[in-house]
Amino acid sequence: AHPIFKCLWHSHCIMRIKVFGWLLFHDRLNTHNMLKRRHYDIGNAHICLLCGGPDEETMDHMIFTCPFSQACWSQVGIVWPTFDCRLHILQTTKDSWSGPLFLDIFLVAAWSLWKERNNKHFRRVDPSINSWLRRFKEDFGLLQHRTKRAHSALVTSFLAHL
Repeated sequence: AHPIFKCLWHSHCIMRIKVFGWLLFHDRLNTHNMLKRRHYDIGNAHICLLCGGPDEETMDHMIFTCPFSQACWSQVGIVWPTFDCRLHILQTTKDSWSGPLFLDIFLVAAWSLWKERNNKHFRRVDPSINSWLRRFKEDFGLLQHRTKRAHSALVTSFLAHL
């Protein structure tokens, strides 16, 4: 298994977000592209729900290359390198990250993107960076109760800088 999976299961996130991360790493999220590959009748509209652009809603587009998600990633200080393999760029970015809790930040941010996408799909609520950031802060703030005392202060200071 790729080393990022070991980091996934050792992260401080709740189990629901860890399972989401596992599905994300294995490209098993029910994006339009995945449903089409499984022969579900979802019509002809396969556009990304986050940006509304002409790109097909694949997991890689939705999480890494979508203009909306890139704007969200910039809020937390993550810029993705040229897209290669999702596990490779995660490991590369994690290795170049200057502080701890990279994977926790990634998982909670990706979870918040997924929730924004689902709000658009199921509730017809347009995605916004402000609602994404609010959800990210709420979910990431809960990590201060699940981490070591030293990391708890890091969580608080990270949120204070957003």
